[in-house]
Amino acid sequence: TLYGAGAELLHIWPVSIPTHGLALNITVQSYRDNLEFGLVAGANVLPDVQGLADMLEEELVVLETAFGLVEAPLATAPPTKTPPRARRKTANAGPVEAPTPS
Repeated sequence: TLYGAGAELLHIWPVSIPTHGLALNITVQSYRDNLEFGLVAGANVLPDVQGLADMLEEELVVLETAFGLVEAPLATAPPTKTPPRARRKTANAGPVEAPTPS
C-alpha cells in the first residue's frame, strides 16, 4: 500500500498520450489486486470511448469465468410458449390445446 502526505493511495488510473498516427491508446496498471484501465482515443475515430470502456468490463467477466475465477452468470431462460402447431382456435371459443401424441 502506498501513501502520499499521509493519505492512503486507493487507485492509480493510468493515462498515456497517443503519438502521431495512433487513434487509440489503452494503458493497464495493476495495483492492490485491481487492474486499472486508461483509454485515450481520437474523437474523430472513436467518438464514444465510454462504450469501449463498458465492453471491457463485460469481457473481463467472460475472461474470469473462462479461467474459473468467478462463477458463470445464471442464464435466464426465455419464457416458454406453446408451439403454434399445438394451438387451435375455433370460431366461438378461445385457444384450445391440441391433444398430445401418445
